[in-house]
Amino acid sequence: VAELAVAPLCIENVSNLMTKIVEDCRIGGSPIEESTRYVLYDAKRNEQWRYVRPESIMKSGLAETYIQTMDFLFETYAGLVEPMQNFFRKKLSASAFKIEVERDDRVALVGGDALENENERRAHRLAYGFTIRSAACDVIRCILPTSTKANMGLVGNGRFYSGLISKLLSQELDEGWLLAENIRKALDTQIPTFIRRAAKNDYITESQSRIRKFSAALFKDVPIETVPEVVLLEDRTEDYSINLLANIIFPCVQHSTMQIRSVVRVLSEEKRNEILSTVIGERKSKRDRPPRAFEYGYPINFDVVTGFAEYRDLQRHRMLTQQRQDMNVSLGYSVPEEIEEMGKGEVVQECFERAELLHSDLIKEGLIREAQYATLFNHFIRWNMGMNVRELGHLTELRSQKAGLPKYR
Repeated sequence: VAELAVAPLCIENVSNLMTKIVEDCRIGGSPIEESTRYVLYDAKRNEQWRYVRPESIMKSGLAETYIQTMDFLFETYAGLVEPMQNFFRKKLSASAFKIEVERDDRVALVGGDALENENERRAHRLAYGFTIRSAACDVIRCILPTSTKANMGLVGNGRFYSGLISKLLSQELDEGWLLAENIRKALDTQIPTFIRRAAKNDYITESQSRIRKFSAALFKDVPIETVPEVVLLEDRTEDYSINLLANIIFPCVQHSTMQIRSVVRVLSEEKRNEILSTVIGERKSKRDRPPRAFEYGYPINFDVVTGFAEYRDLQRHRMLTQQRQDMNVSLGYSVPEEIEEMGKGEVVQECFERAELLHSDLIKEGLIREAQYATLFNHFIRWNMGMNVRELGHLTELRSQKAGLPKYR
């Protein structure tokens, strides 16, 4: 019955990091979020830049450092908006830009003097302005932090929302706890019956904590090896148990799947069993479910490393299984070539340096999960995807079209 009770919901001013946690819920809900590819973040709201200020950080000794770093990032971003748009105007002038119009029952590409009336000229101005702005947004968002605020729209059923509230209460970020209670208050006016029992799941919280500590100890002295950006994993049937255990560890470290498998392969049987007992723990009911890692077994599996900006688009595919590692600075970052062409490489480099220093300070302060807020859109993230051939065809066809980002194309 809960699947037939549907409610729309607007979530405002949550971090880009939190949007990913919400969108990880795949079944029963459909999200849409504000796009950093088309929206500028160059204006303050209520005299503050658009980034979240997590309570745990604001109560720590790093509150001032956090605010100073975030302000610097947004001030730098705002200072790049007009120069970057001018850069693209020089690359593509208004006179050279063309739009599609209907002429004699045919679609024609026209611009400049070929525009015949005010409607066409207005459409041309709007399209050109949008093209230049989105091109600039695509580049300069490289220095936006994952703490950047976003708005989301959701349509979901009762079971979806109940699971979402429970998930947000069971994870470690205080932003998620506050969001869960705000979602509950909003839905109490629409579908109160179907979210009444949504609560923190201690089993999930404790299970996640145990496997993170276990994995951190196991990989403490294992340096991260460099691998290609995309790796098609070779999954032999006889290696199933090793691969499953590696998949359990994957979201808890920064190493590649292949490197994790090589470590698991040489573990004793006793140690391998310890991985399973650590993550499964003591289940008290059917609602104490093992993590997504246990979905391993799809015929096609990839390890992918790319910027958070590209991951945000590719994460939207839900007819598959995927896990991501925490946002981190250990995998490096990229600077768009347009930044270097403009001569702004030095100031953008400073943005990454300041963010990485804050990230390091947050970890030293014990705010390990909160340190993710200090990573930028062009810091690399690693995640894995398992899918069947039908989904592979859909993903590659959709994401290789011209409208997509060059990197994920």
